[in-house]
Amino acid sequence: MTVLKIEGMSKTFGGLQALTDVNIDVQEHEFFGIIGPNGAGKTTLFSVLAGQIPPTSGRIVFNGTDITGWPAHKIAANGLVRTFQLMRPFESMTVLENVAIASHSKIRSTSKARQHAKEVIERVHLDKYLTAMSGTLSTAGLKRLELARALAMEPEVLLLDEVLAGLVPAERAPIIDLLREIHASGITIMFVEHIMAAVMALSDRLLVMHEGQKLALGEPKQVIEDPTVIEAYLGEEYA
Repeated sequence: MTVLKIEGMSKTFGGLQALTDVNIDVQEHEFFGIIGPNGAGKTTLFSVLAGQIPPTSGRIVFNGTDITGWPAHKIAANGLVRTFQLMRPFESMTVLENVAIASHSKIRSTSKARQHAKEVIERVHLDKYLTAMSGTLSTAGLKRLELARALAMEPEVLLLDEVLAGLVPAERAPIIDLLREIHASGITIMFVEHIMAAVMALSDRLLVMHEGQKLALGEPKQVIEDPTVIEAYLGEEYA
């Protein structure tokens, strides 16, 4: 079943063509990877999907409903939720308070929102930092907090923007395991990533973007062996 359909998506910023006629179908419970060089349009695509910026043309269909042009809060409330590469929690608030704010998008009761937040924090294995100020967390801790805030909104589709960026190799494996746990719970995941080992380990299908366009899409091993992908992004080590 197609849960997210992107049809003819284009986005311009003045004279800059950031996206050009992008067409993608994401299937329910898929782990959908996206790679490409810097400036390829990956984050712009996520920003359009999540409602942070409007598309210039094209449409977005989520669970059979055209959500093109919806505001970000309405898209998130309906189950399409994104994270950001640059984590910006409320640093003067605790981990629990940060996640409870996100829980309030679904739960009106303050006490119930806090309880839900505690459960989500435990789910991302951050419970020992429950009362810590978010500004004191390490980069790996902030990544988990960003995931917790997204999960507190009870997403059906989760858009992850470089969740492994800034982590040393020893920190990546636990986050990859956490992503597998989240996916196994029934959440569809689209993720932008530059760490190819993670991309290959997690992706059911892999999209390669280049200069705002879809360069290749398919089974990961087949995609990375495509000569056009090697030339545009991967380099000689994949040749």
